[in-house]
Amino acid sequence: MQMNCDKYEIYISGLIDRELPDKEKKELFTHLGECDNCFVKYKQIQNLKGNTMKLKEHLSLNMDSEKYWQGIYNKTERSISWLLIILGGSILFLFGIFHVFNDFWHNPEIPFMIKIGAGVFVLGIFLLLLSVLREKLFIRKSDKYREIKL
Repeated sequence: MQMNCDKYEIYISGLIDRELPDKEKKELFTHLGECDNCFVKYKQIQNLKGNTMKLKEHLSLNMDSEKYWQGIYNKTERSISWLLIILGGSILFLFGIFHVFNDFWHNPEIPFMIKIGAGVFVLGIFLLLLSVLREKLFIRKSDKYREIKL
């Protein structure tokens, strides 16, 4: 029976690819009704074909969106938007920090050593953030995996 099944495996491929003539389709469906092994193979190949088509659609959508974001206008628009958001947020943050620090510094109830300690602490955090940012920018220039898309 295995020799007979080899013929039907070829028929299954033809059916999945929509290339099988009607006569062989009828013969194949009769065989699939009788042979569990071939029926299982048919279902597996059918599922594989369906998953491959879904993946193809997914990749096609990803490629279209990737082409969109590679356009110079879109890159510029996105970069300017982020720059404005960061700039506006930084201005608001610095304004808030200035007022908090100004109120803190001019408050006569807070001891001078606490003011010095808080100032040194804030300066340390600022320098640490600056150091991390500088390191990330330096690494980004020489990152050999930067162009790899996941």
